[in-house]
Amino acid sequence: MNLLMIHQIALKALWQNTLRTGLTMLGIIIGVGAVICVVAIGEGASARVEQAITNIMGQTWLDDIMCSAISAAVADQAETDIAALMRERHHIRPGTDDEFNLRHPTEIAQAVKQSTQTMEALLAAIASVSLLVGGIGIMNIMLVSVTERTREIGLRLAIGARGRDVLWQFLVEAVMLSLIGGAIGIAIGAFGARTIANSFQWPTRVSSNAVVIAFGFSAMIGIFFGYYPALQAARLDPIEALRYE
Repeated sequence: MNLLMIHQIALKALWQNTLRTGLTMLGIIIGVGAVICVVAIGEGASARVEQAITNIMGQTWLDDIMCSAISAAVADQAETDIAALMRERHHIRPGTDDEFNLRHPTEIAQAVKQSTQTMEALLAAIASVSLLVGGIGIMNIMLVSVTERTREIGLRLAIGARGRDVLWQFLVEAVMLSLIGGAIGIAIGAFGARTIANSFQWPTRVSSNAVVIAFGFSAMIGIFFGYYPALQAARLDPIEALRYE
C-alpha cells in the first residue's frame, strides 16, 4: 500500500467523524493559537522597546536635566561624565552623596523587556499545557477509534495488508489531526495578535520562526501521542479482530 492511499484512507476516516475530529483538535488549536499570539505580543513589545532606545540614543538636544548621548556605545561614559560635571557644578565634596539622581533609559527599557519576557514565558507554559492536553486527547480518541474499527482492521489484515500499513494509517491520521489543528491554531493566533494590535494599539509581530516551530511541534505531538494507538492497531490478530463484536 503506497503512502498516497494511506493518506486518502486517513482523510476519509477523519471526514466521517467531523465532530469528533473537531473536538479532538481543539486542544491543539488553543495551544498553538496561544503560542503564536503570545510570541507575537512579545516580539512586538521587544521591537517597541528597541525602537524607544534607538530614539532616545539618537537625540542630540539638552533640556533641563534630560540629555542624550551621541550613540548607545558611549551612553555609559556619558552618564559618568554628566555625574562628574554635576558634582563639580554643585561643589559636592568627595565622599559626599550626590544631590541629584541619574537614570539610564536602558534600565527602564530592560525592566520593561524582562517583564514582557516573564509574561511571555508564563503564557507559553500555559499554552504548552494546552498542547499536552490536546496530545492526550488525540491518543484517547485514536484508541477509541482502534476499538471501534477492530473488525475493519482485521479485514484489512486478512486480505493482505501488512501490520506496518495499519500502523502508518493510524499514525498518519494522528499527525493529520495535529497538523490541521496546528494550521487552524496558527491562523487564529495571527488573527488574535492583529486584533490586539488594532484594539489596544499594542504592537505585535508574528514571527515566521514561531510559525514553523509551532507547526513542527504539532507534528511531533501527533507522532508521539499517535504512535501507541497505531502500534496497538498493527498488533491485532486478524482472526480475533474479525470475531470482535
